[in-house]
Amino acid sequence: MGVFQADAMGACTFANPRWTELSGVAVGATFEEWAGRIHAGDRDSFCCEWDRSTKAVADLSCDFRLGAVESGNRWVRLTARPIRTVEGVYAGHVCAIEDITESRAVAERLRLQGAAVEAAANAIVITDRKGQIAWTNAAFTRLTGYDAAEVLGRNTRILKSGQHDDAYYANLWRTIAAGEVWHGEVVNRRKDGSHYMEEMSITPVRETSGEITNFIAIKQDVTARREAECRLAESEERFRALVENSMELFIQARLDGMVIYASPNHGEITGWKASELIGTSVFERVHPVDLPQALGTMRQKEGQMEVRYRFKDGSWHWLESTVRTFAVAGGGRHAVIVSRDVTERKAAEAAIAQARDAALESARIKSEFLANMSHEFRTPMNGVLGMLQLLLDTELAPPQRHFAVTACHSAESLLAVLNDVLDFSKIEARMLAIEETDFSPRDVVEGALELLAERAQGKKLELVCAVGDTVPSALRGDPTRLRQVLLNLVGNAIKFTDHGEVVVRVEAQRDPAGAVRLAFEVRDTGIGIAPEVIPKLFQAFTQADGSTTRKYGGTGLGLAITRRLIELMRGEIGVSSEVGRGSVFWFTLPIDDSRGDLP
Repeated sequence: MGVFQADAMGACTFANPRWTELSGVAVGATFEEWAGRIHAGDRDSFCCEWDRSTKAVADLSCDFRLGAVESGNRWVRLTARPIRTVEGVYAGHVCAIEDITESRAVAERLRLQGAAVEAAANAIVITDRKGQIAWTNAAFTRLTGYDAAEVLGRNTRILKSGQHDDAYYANLWRTIAAGEVWHGEVVNRRKDGSHYMEEMSITPVRETSGEITNFIAIKQDVTARREAECRLAESEERFRALVENSMELFIQARLDGMVIYASPNHGEITGWKASELIGTSVFERVHPVDLPQALGTMRQKEGQMEVRYRFKDGSWHWLESTVRTFAVAGGGRHAVIVSRDVTERKAAEAAIAQARDAALESARIKSEFLANMSHEFRTPMNGVLGMLQLLLDTELAPPQRHFAVTACHSAESLLAVLNDVLDFSKIEARMLAIEETDFSPRDVVEGALELLAERAQGKKLELVCAVGDTVPSALRGDPTRLRQVLLNLVGNAIKFTDHGEVVVRVEAQRDPAGAVRLAFEVRDTGIGIAPEVIPKLFQAFTQADGSTTRKYGGTGLGLAITRRLIELMRGEIGVSSEVGRGSVFWFTLPIDDSRGDLP
């Protein structure tokens, strides 16, 4: 220790060599000289303490940094006692000074180490040789739920979960008792009774003599990690089972086509073993015609494709594939390709398409035949009707006239049926052309109704025609087919109405898009149509029910022909009806309003 004596003014009156070594001043130095050697950061507080001790004639103890000649600033501890005269008057101090630089550094290191251990994320437990807990950090409390005060002095057995047998713990104690580090995983129990898995290392602590005095256990909670690993393992096992037992082929490849993984079932299905595919390009086995499609699909994030793929035996098979790409670690993307062999399905589709085309061709030929036979069918019937009309103009006995009239009506009905069948055949064979001529829509409507007026009058029905003022006086189109549509719709309305009226309305309309259409409406007060029948009403050979044909006659082709004719004229047709209250058939046809005549 450095020892020195100061008088009542603080001047150094005695000093041993150690004081001189530490402070760099000798006997005779004033208070200001030797106090000036104290570090500037500590000097003011020291002077205050010295002044207090002087005035109170009290002991003084304080730590401060002192500048030494050889070794720079060092921490010292000064202990001073005041000197009194025989009269009790303050006469100075006797001081002892001790270098505490090393001990202070050790204490600081210990403090930092203790703070680090206390703040560690892993739980740390120190026990004695018998397993009694001597110290824990804050992480131990977070992990187990026990406060340090609750476990100090207690055995670590309070954490046992019962998940491990006695042999497990016996092996642990044998290892650490032999002075070796034990490392492993343990399932323990928290204060609330729940279980957790921890990864733990136990290190023996020895005295200088070599005797083991304590054990330090460092614990890390791995419950979430192990559960995630278990879920991942289960997922991988399910995926492996799915892939290995699936009829679908799985490939993982780079976007350039290089195969990274191929499912084992490739060998069974394609003949190519998985090991033969890895490192090769999937595009090597894609048919050249389908290669652009395969390359384009691989460039997308996801997509589907059907390509021909060469099996190992050289045969080509159709594969239906779904491609999805995903990002991989380190940058870049890979693709997962899931494929199934659809060769048999493609063959079946081709056979069905061929059969369909053959059936359509056969139907077309039949329709074309009927259409071409139109003259051969109609000419004899017209001849029969003509002769019957001439016969009725002669003198006939009543029975003979009755027979001739019956024959004439039957021939007219048969001709109507033939006309429907032949018109339908022409439409099916695409041999019916729509003409473009100038005509008056009002004349066409009124002319059609004149032909049906006698039939309506015979049933005592009121036949009404209302043509709006906005309807143009002249249009271009096919007046013959328009007349045929009106005759079919108005004729049906009269046929299925026993009392009341049949009303025909015509208006010119402009839709929200600006296009102009001619709108026709045929309204009757007849028997109406059931809702379930309406969706199939415009199908060929269909009537409302079986009794309709027996009661009213007809082929069931009229509305089918009407719909086809309106579609050929680029129009639309529809119906609304209520059983027992009548029906409304409507259709629209586009109008050329390039001159802007319509409002």
